[in-house]
Amino acid sequence: ILDNFLQETTAKQPLFFEAEWEPDGEQGAGTVILRMKGWGYTEGRIYSKKKTVKPDRDVFCSGDFQDGILPVTLTYGEEKAVSDVLVIETVFQTITLPLSCLEGQKKRKQVTKREEKDKLFAKLLQYYVELRTGVISVEEYVEQSVSWLASVTIKKEYKLFSELLHFQIQIVRYQALENADREDYEALGQAVEEKRDIYLRNPLCRSYFYYLMALYKKDKSSILEAAVQIRDSYEKRQSFYDFWMLLYVDRNYALDQKMQCQRFYEYARTGENSPLLYLGLLDVLNQNPYYLEDLEDNKGAFISWGIRHGYLSLELSRHFAKLTMKEKYFRQNLLGTLMKLYELKQDDVYLSAICSMLIKGNRVHKEYHGYFEQALAMGLKIVGINEYYLRSLDFNSYPILPKSLLLYFNYSNSLDAREKAYLYTNILHYEKQYDYIYRNYLERMEEFVREQMMEGRMNRYLQHLYEYFLPEILKDQTMVKYLPNIIFKKKLVVKSPGIAGVYVCHDETEEEVYVPVVDGVCQVETYSERVSFYFADARANRYRAGITY
Repeated sequence: ILDNFLQETTAKQPLFFEAEWEPDGEQGAGTVILRMKGWGYTEGRIYSKKKTVKPDRDVFCSGDFQDGILPVTLTYGEEKAVSDVLVIETVFQTITLPLSCLEGQKKRKQVTKREEKDKLFAKLLQYYVELRTGVISVEEYVEQSVSWLASVTIKKEYKLFSELLHFQIQIVRYQALENADREDYEALGQAVEEKRDIYLRNPLCRSYFYYLMALYKKDKSSILEAAVQIRDSYEKRQSFYDFWMLLYVDRNYALDQKMQCQRFYEYARTGENSPLLYLGLLDVLNQNPYYLEDLEDNKGAFISWGIRHGYLSLELSRHFAKLTMKEKYFRQNLLGTLMKLYELKQDDVYLSAICSMLIKGNRVHKEYHGYFEQALAMGLKIVGINEYYLRSLDFNSYPILPKSLLLYFNYSNSLDAREKAYLYTNILHYEKQYDYIYRNYLERMEEFVREQMMEGRMNRYLQHLYEYFLPEILKDQTMVKYLPNIIFKKKLVVKSPGIAGVYVCHDETEEEVYVPVVDGVCQVETYSERVSFYFADARANRYRAGITY
């Protein structure tokens, strides 16, 4: 109270702060140093936007500072984010502090042998995927793979495995290219076969050796031996890569695509993220879209992968879009995937799915209006499309509205008071263009204005409506008594952050009227120039000076 009094008498300025982040490269997320710029009393709160960085306090006041400094320790939650934004907020000031969370990530534990192997040969997997998805030719695949193997430093324990990788590259080359040298190819195959016992004693190479021999020889005995040996290894270890190789050497696995699909799903649920999993699953789903029965367990990620790599059939993508329309709740990741599909192909199925998802999430931001506009123009039958077309408009402008929408709202009562006021104001703007539609709305609009007047409501749209309809409404003497409800209403815009409401005081009445502030705006009644405003924050602290409005 004293601080506010001193500000009122201009004896001091509001108390402001500055903040600086000091990252911690070891365990925590660092420390934020808050410094007072001035003296006095104020209160504030601290929070992070993504909730991944946690400050050691949620609120503070100037009494918490020592020598004008308050250190705030930050820690990470269970999930580590790449970045976050810390917000420090008082009634006079809002500070946003970007945080690079990578600075404080804990050092990664030693990777397992399989993880290290995957990391070493991830580039070869990338080349293989690019070959399978048509990004590169066989010649490019062979050239890039051989070049990369020759350039990378391979640890001793992976030398044998890298030899088999080189052998597989040559198998692809020989079987795909007509000008491949057969003698060199057979010499390489013979050299690999001579080291059979060495490869079979190595756990990393055992199944892989049998698989490559089956590809190399292509005879029944080699294929049968590979199927038996790899199946035995798979049943013992449940290795994803054993399963992948079985698809090419075991007839039972190769023909049962339903089983393949279920196994791929199971591996995905356990955290397997090899590109081969996405490739193999999409091989099945592109041929059998209806094997994708639901979108649980983040199955939409497979569709996103297919979009990125151009490996998605039209039938599967349309089936996916239809599945999203069966979802009960809004899912941001599915919306993003649908939007990517619509960018690639302007298909009404994708557009319907996008609009349905936006409606589920009550997304009415202006950037989404184009989707609702296109859907309405195409005549798509989507529940709520008219309402969300209107709600996603920029209410600062008055475009000419589609005839179908105007006819719909002439019979529908699904809009709230503000939306109706905007719609009716739009109709008044285009009285001549809307012609008979305008005339059909007249009675409905006048009745609406009467109701708003009796309830004492005011906004910029109602202002236009009052100016238009009041002369007719005031012919009814019973409505005159409601006129004071609106003629003293004014829009109050509060620019200072953290204000939750305003107390309106008139010297004549010596009474306070509290009005909540929503998004920095409220409607207040001012009967004379002898009116005072006292602003309040969420903790009921009052302010008079230093508030911008």
